[in-house]
This record gives sequence, C-alpha cells and structure tokens, in this order.
Amino acid sequence: MTVKIPGKLYLLGEYAIVHPNHQALIYAVNRFLHVTIEPADTNRFTSAFLKEEAIPFRAERDMVRFDTPHDARFIEHALNIAMEYLNIESISNISIQVSSELDQGYQRKLGFGSSGAITVAILKAVIEYYNKSITDEQLAKLAIITQMQFFPHSSYGDVVCSALGGLVHYSKGSLETVKSLMHQYPLATVVSMPWQDWLMNRLSVTLPPMLVINTNQRASSEDLVRQVNQVQDHPNFQRFLHQSKEIVHLGKEALMEGNLQAWYQSIDKYRELLVYLQSFSSASIETTDIELLIHQLNTLGGHTKTSGAGGGDSLISFFNTKDDELKAGEWLRQHGYDILDI
Repeated sequence: MTVKIPGKLYLLGEYAIVHPNHQALIYAVNRFLHVTIEPADTNRFTSAFLKEEAIPFRAERDMVRFDTPHDARFIEHALNIAMEYLNIESISNISIQVSSELDQGYQRKLGFGSSGAITVAILKAVIEYYNKSITDEQLAKLAIITQMQFFPHSSYGDVVCSALGGLVHYSKGSLETVKSLMHQYPLATVVSMPWQDWLMNRLSVTLPPMLVINTNQRASSEDLVRQVNQVQDHPNFQRFLHQSKEIVHLGKEALMEGNLQAWYQSIDKYRELLVYLQSFSSASIETTDIELLIHQLNTLGGHTKTSGAGGGDSLISFFNTKDDELKAGEWLRQHGYDILDI
C-alpha cells in the first residue's frame, strides 16, 4: 500500500509562528512524498532521502533500531511513535520505500518541507498498513509529538499542513500541555483530545494563482531561525510579533472575503516586516540577489516575498493580472530562474 503526503509553502507568519499563540497561513503544494509499505522477507527501509541503499532495521520490544549509521533519527523515531500509537510490540517483515517529488529535478531543498512530509507519511503509512484509521487532525498531532524530541523549537507548522492539506490557518500552543497529556494517557487518546491553545484549521477558500520561483540559492532554515532566536530579547522583537499577528489576520480575512487587493497588501506588508526583522538580527532572510529578484518581480506587477525562513529556496509572487504574471514568467525564464509546478 502507498500513501502520499503534500509538501508545504509558508505564505504568512514566518518566524513568529515558532512562538506560542502566534499564527501562520501555510499552503499544501501539489507535490508529494510517497511512502510504500509491502510485505518482505526482512525489515528494510529505502529512501533517497538518506542517500543509501536499503537499510535493515529491527523492531522488537516496542523499539525500532536501524542496523547501520544514518543521519535521520527522526525517521526511526516516527516508526517508534507509530508502534506506540498502534499499541504493538514489533514490526515484522516489511519493506518501507520513500520517494519524493519535493525536490524533483534538483536533488536539493526547495523549501517544501521534506522532513515534515516524511514524518507524516511514515506515520500514516504504518498506521494504515496495520488497518487502523486516523483522522487528519489526529495525524497532525501525532506528527507534532514525533518531532518534539528532535525539534523542540520548531513551529511544527510543516507537519500540520502536510497532514491536513489545503490552506491551513495554524497556531502553535504549549508543548508543556502536550507533554502533560502524554504522561497521563495513551498516545491514541492524547491525539483524540482537544489541545488547549493549539489552532489547526483547514480553510475553505481558494488561493489566488501564484508563481513559486526557485532562487537557485541554498538556505539553512535551522541556522536562520537560530539567528533570529538570538534577538528575542531585542526591544524591536515584540513589535515584530505584534505586527505579524495583525498581518496574518489581515491576510486570512482577505482570503475569506475574496478581497484580492487586501491579500496582496498582506503579502507586501509581511515582506516589509521580514526586512525589518533582518535589520536588527544577523539573519540574511533576503540576500542581495533575492532582494534584487523581488524588486524586479514587483516592478513587473508582482507582490513577492520569501517563503519559510528565506535566505534562498523559493519565492512566492502574486500578480494583479494574468498579463503581468505571463510577463514575469517570461522574464524569469530568460534570466535562468525556474518556476516550480505546485
């Protein structure tokens, strides 16, 4: 059996979303990560994500262990969490194969959230392989629990978006609340309960067309988030958080009302806010090349910003008219930039 899970793009709310009670709008892209599970003579895991051939693993006494060194312990942990959710002590004779469209043709990160998607996909695939059902919201919560150990400062917005699909309005709540529930109840119960202060809503709105542009620059989201976290006590940071909440609210209401001009305004305002954040931190959210590219796209009629942590990966750009979008697309192709199919 095979499951497919979408990648994600942050539209609004970057950096603020790692802080509880702040919000983001995140979009599930039309590119997917696939996990296939089949019966096999031995347990093995295969994925280009780890750049290795099949890796044997053992799963007994409530614990999965890969038999060779690897650099993705969270995958191993996802299998352990799935076993705990299923309340089984072992996994026997299965082949787990992972393939991805999230970096298709580039073999590098584009900002679509590969690590989050693979966490969600493995959980969903193992649970469904053992014929147990799980709702999208329960899957999102289980993915958050899976990532808490290795990414304690994450927003977890990527896994929530990949689990729910569509356009997601999200706010991170208290991890301590989740940990408290985990100490009191089995996992299957924890993910079925309400989580106070957490917001995970799939919006029933249509996102206007956008271009997603590969900047041809690599970025480390982890490094950029760490650099921003170093200025949390800066007097301007609270202003950043306050304005972020206001702009995300503006953007959400604009989409709910079908007010495209207000939506474009929210994109422009959040781009300005990220530039403001960069001004008092060491994070290069907009490199010189990215700044020039955004300026050119906006000159052609776009409303453009970085997506996610920035520094590279992808830009998103919305246009007032189809003619402006076509002209921008032609300019991008002429100057060696790829427009990503999402």
